Amino acid sequence: MQEEIIFDERRFKSKKHERIFNGMISKDIVPEVPFKLRKKEYPEIQKVIRKRGWELLCTQPQVVSMPFIHEFYANVIKKNEDEEPYLSYVR
Repeated sequence: MQEEIIFDERRFKSKKHERIFNGMISKDIVPEVPFKLRKKEYPEIQKVIRKRGWELLCTQPQVVSMPFIHEFYANVIKKNEDEEPYLSYVR
């Protein structure tokens, strides 16, 4: 009889991904470096940002959930070579 592998299926793709999460939870995350363009600075870049609807994407979030970030990166690791790359889950 095969032993059942128990892990948090709601948060992780496999036991391996849960172990990866537990190993990285104590590590620091290097935040993105924000940029802010002045009103008349680089108008061509500002035009592209507006045209593509990237205003929210180009703003720095005020609050982040470190456990969610760790969970995302733990789950992004492929279980096997046949798996789609960068398929991840975040609650």
